Amino acid sequence: LHPAFQGPPSGSRMSASPSERRWTVDSVRAGQRLDKVASEAFSLSRARAQSLLDEGRLLLNGSRASASSRVREGDALTCWVPE
Repeated sequence: LHPAFQGPPSGSRMSASPSERRWTVDSVRAGQRLDKVASEAFSLSRARAQSLLDEGRLLLNGSRASASSRVREGDALTCWVPE
Protein backbone atom coordinates (compact mmCIF):
# COMPACT_ATOMS: atom_id res chain seq x y z
CA LEU A 1 0.00 0.00 0.00
CA HIS A 2 1.06 3.55 -0.56
CA PRO A 3 3.00 4.52 2.59
CA ALA A 4 1.72 8.11 2.64
CA PHE A 5 -1.92 7.07 2.70
CA GLN A 6 -3.22 7.04 6.27
CA GLY A 7 -7.00 6.73 5.87
CA PRO A 8 -10.05 7.66 3.89
CA PRO A 9 -10.22 11.01 2.11
CA SER A 10 -10.89 13.98 4.33
CA GLY A 11 -14.44 15.24 4.14
CA SER A 12 -15.88 11.81 3.40
CA ARG A 13 -19.06 11.04 5.27
CA MET A 14 -18.41 7.94 7.31
CA SER A 15 -19.35 6.60 10.70
CA ALA A 16 -17.08 7.42 13.60
CA SER A 17 -15.33 4.06 13.41
CA PRO A 18 -15.16 2.71 9.88
CA SER A 19 -13.80 -0.76 9.46
CA GLU A 20 -10.67 -0.88 7.31
CA ARG A 21 -10.23 -4.03 5.27
CA ARG A 22 -7.28 -4.96 3.05
CA TRP A 23 -6.92 -7.61 0.40
CA THR A 24 -4.21 -8.52 -2.12
CA VAL A 25 -5.15 -9.67 -5.63
CA ASP A 26 -4.13 -13.24 -6.40
CA SER A 27 -3.31 -14.79 -9.77
CA VAL A 28 -6.81 -16.25 -10.11
CA ARG A 29 -8.43 -12.79 -10.12
CA ALA A 30 -5.74 -10.94 -12.08
CA GLY A 31 -7.21 -9.31 -15.17
CA GLN A 32 -10.71 -8.99 -13.74
CA ARG A 33 -12.60 -5.75 -13.16
CA LEU A 34 -11.92 -3.97 -9.90
CA ASP A 35 -15.59 -3.81 -8.86
CA LYS A 36 -16.03 -7.56 -9.40
CA VAL A 37 -12.90 -8.47 -7.45
CA ALA A 38 -13.71 -6.05 -4.62
CA SER A 39 -17.27 -7.36 -4.31
CA GLU A 40 -15.93 -10.91 -3.91
CA ALA A 41 -13.03 -9.96 -1.63
CA PHE A 42 -15.10 -7.85 0.77
CA SER A 43 -18.48 -9.65 0.49
CA LEU A 44 -20.20 -6.64 -1.06
CA SER A 45 -22.70 -6.33 -3.86
CA ARG A 46 -21.12 -5.09 -7.05
CA ALA A 47 -23.26 -1.93 -6.83
CA ARG A 48 -21.97 -1.29 -3.29
CA ALA A 49 -18.38 -1.77 -4.45
CA GLN A 50 -18.98 0.75 -7.25
CA SER A 51 -20.49 3.20 -4.76
CA LEU A 52 -17.49 2.87 -2.42
CA LEU A 53 -15.15 3.46 -5.39
CA ASP A 54 -17.08 6.61 -6.31
CA GLU A 55 -16.91 7.85 -2.71
CA GLY A 56 -13.17 7.19 -2.39
CA ARG A 57 -13.72 4.52 0.28
CA LEU A 58 -12.31 1.74 -1.89
CA LEU A 59 -8.78 2.23 -3.21
CA LEU A 60 -6.51 0.33 -5.56
CA ASN A 61 -2.85 0.52 -4.53
CA GLY A 62 -3.61 3.54 -2.34
CA SER A 63 -5.29 5.56 -5.12
CA ARG A 64 -8.76 6.08 -6.46
CA ALA A 65 -9.67 3.99 -9.49
CA SER A 66 -12.67 3.37 -11.71
CA ALA A 67 -14.88 0.31 -11.33
CA SER A 68 -13.81 -0.91 -14.76
CA SER A 69 -10.07 -0.86 -13.92
CA ARG A 70 -8.42 -4.24 -14.42
CA VAL A 71 -6.49 -5.57 -11.44
CA ARG A 72 -3.09 -7.26 -11.51
CA GLU A 73 -1.64 -9.93 -9.29
CA GLY A 74 -0.22 -8.29 -6.17
CA ASP A 75 -2.45 -5.19 -6.36
CA ALA A 76 -3.60 -4.02 -2.93
CA LEU A 77 -7.24 -3.17 -2.26
CA THR A 78 -8.19 -1.12 0.77
CA CYS A 79 -11.81 -0.61 1.73
CA TRP A 80 -13.48 1.41 4.49
CA VAL A 81 -16.98 0.24 5.31
CA PRO A 82 -19.02 2.07 7.96
CA GLU A 83 -19.90 -0.22 10.87
